[in-house]
Amino acid sequence: MEPIKLQCGILQGNPMSCLLYNFSLQPMLDFAQYHHHTGTQLWWDPSVLMVVSSLAFADDMLLIVNNKCDLAKFLDVLDLYEMASNAKVNEDKSQAFFFVCIHDDNGDLAPNNVPFPVIGQSDAEIVHLGYPFRLDGGMPSATIKKQLSSIQTKVNILCVTKTTLAGRARICNSFLLLKLWHTLCLCPLPSNLQHHVIAILNPFLFLGRCNWIKHDYVVAPRHLGSLGVIDTNQMCMALLGQLVAGLLASSKPIGVQFWQALQQHL
Repeated sequence: MEPIKLQCGILQGNPMSCLLYNFSLQPMLDFAQYHHHTGTQLWWDPSVLMVVSSLAFADDMLLIVNNKCDLAKFLDVLDLYEMASNAKVNEDKSQAFFFVCIHDDNGDLAPNNVPFPVIGQSDAEIVHLGYPFRLDGGMPSATIKKQLSSIQTKVNILCVTKTTLAGRARICNSFLLLKLWHTLCLCPLPSNLQHHVIAILNPFLFLGRCNWIKHDYVVAPRHLGSLGVIDTNQMCMALLGQLVAGLLASSKPIGVQFWQALQQHL
């Protein structure tokens, strides 16, 4: 097999990633292959038996397993690797998919055996580049719930700090809600999301006391004399408007398709 050549001028990550992979992930993959026999046999050439167990570049890895036993063995290797390297698998960015039809007989894998979202299930929540989405276009409720829980944890810590009301409003926009805005770019919103956000943020904004400022003044822009805490519904409308404006102005095929779909709808 020829080595992969690094090409100058192409965005492909830090070339040091290859070296870091050799030092960190390669020993784990070698251990999984030679001691736990993960992988599958390829019979392309009957005279040469080929076993494929993994494909990896830097910290991105594709692992092939055949059954529950293979998966359990590799997860054991993964636990050992995490203890030895002090590393941690990012489960939000990990997915699984099946090469063949699923039959839960004779030790075969089933979706409920895999500890990661399974691509191909309509209700699976996938996170790509930080954007959560479901394959059926539905709402990624579990991801949104996890993000709200993360905001609540941060609020519990920040509540003990001494800041001004205006400072706390800026913390909400620039720190607490930033990841949520990233999420809203692709996924549909639950109708009660703003209610949950207010319930989390208000004790931080008003230091646990009753909300002595009307909510409309909390979310109105700062140049109008208000706090300027961004409302999730308003943010969603702004992001949607930005997306629609870009599609309407686009001369690419996706813009033409959007025009046609909009005309049919209207």
